[in-house]
Amino acid sequence: MDRQTPQTPKTAVKAPTRKIRLRPFWRDTIFMFVVALAVVVLLRGFVFEIAVVEGPSMDPTLHTDQKVLVLKLPRLLKKTPKHGEIIVTHYPKPHDKDGELFIKRVVALPGDILEIRDGIVYVNGEVNAEGYHEATHQKTFPPTEIEEGQIFVMGDNRAKSFDCQNFGPIDMDLLLGRAYMVLFPLNEMHVLKHHSD
Repeated sequence: MDRQTPQTPKTAVKAPTRKIRLRPFWRDTIFMFVVALAVVVLLRGFVFEIAVVEGPSMDPTLHTDQKVLVLKLPRLLKKTPKHGEIIVTHYPKPHDKDGELFIKRVVALPGDILEIRDGIVYVNGEVNAEGYHEATHQKTFPPTEIEEGQIFVMGDNRAKSFDCQNFGPIDMDLLLGRAYMVLFPLNEMHVLKHHSD
């Protein structure tokens, strides 16, 4: 009779259990909110701004209470605006107050000679009137060569605009950006036409 070798009993090995912790829903929600807020702050700081039109100075192109999307990137890249471009800028001293902004159109650039006679604007000897609302007024501005780093801006409704006609050329360092489109009211949403486009 064969002798059987006794078998060693097998010890059962229990697989380690992994504990899965679920983070509270409110914690993820707050995290996503903070990230979204940070993105918006960065975008508004470096990419865009929302400006509100006040007053009749840009009639008929823009009117009171319209909200305009302003692109800051061209100014951050130190790009010089073009003739006819609609820009948003700070007022020069001493007309600045509480960081107030104003929206106007670029009429003259560095090297241009600008003159206003009896309300008619001349740039380099040529009448600059195309596309603008010419109301009756008698404003004058002596022939002036725009210096490097400066621009001359005016409202489209020149008779009712407080702009470079009143305080002279402004430094480009004051520019906030280029007005790109009207966002509100929704039924008036459209991309703005720049005469340089």
